[in-house]
Amino acid sequence: ISFTVSLPSLNLSKGASSALIIEAQPSDHDESFTFVSSDNTVLTVERETGVVKGIAPGTATVTAVSSLTGKTATVDILVIQPVEDIRFELSEYKGAYTGQRHKLSYGIYPADAYNKEVEWSSSDESIATVDSEGNITYHKKGEVTKTYVDGDAFIYGNKIYNSHEKNKY
Repeated sequence: ISFTVSLPSLNLSKGASSALIIEAQPSDHDESFTFVSSDNTVLTVERETGVVKGIAPGTATVTAVSSLTGKTATVDILVIQPVEDIRFELSEYKGAYTGQRHKLSYGIYPADAYNKEVEWSSSDESIATVDSEGNITYHKKGEVTKTYVDGDAFIYGNKIYNSHEKNKY
């Protein structure tokens, strides 16, 4: 009898839980496993069920032990710090004029977040567009919500107002 242990994803976010996957050969045998974490300050594991929970950023090894043979299998799990917030300096975008372009200023929090990639979009590209670098261009008077998705797939949004027509002084 042989078996492997794995996690459905490559990483586990701090505070998240997931069940380990056991794949045994042959698949028709009746076997149970116990689980242990190498570092409970990074990752805990429920001894009987194999449900892991991320505690703090870092790497921990989970060992699964066969109740029949005593054989072991291990999996290394990286616990990551997810993005908790993206904050903008919105004052610089008030009173924008049609035809103007601004670079969106933002900060990702906490500073040690694992994946700081951001994808941008606009709720109405006829009013304003935003490119992959966070540059917003105003096309006409109106209200638009810029949406940004962080690397951990959380969606954020802020309204931008273009209250002035082109060349208005």
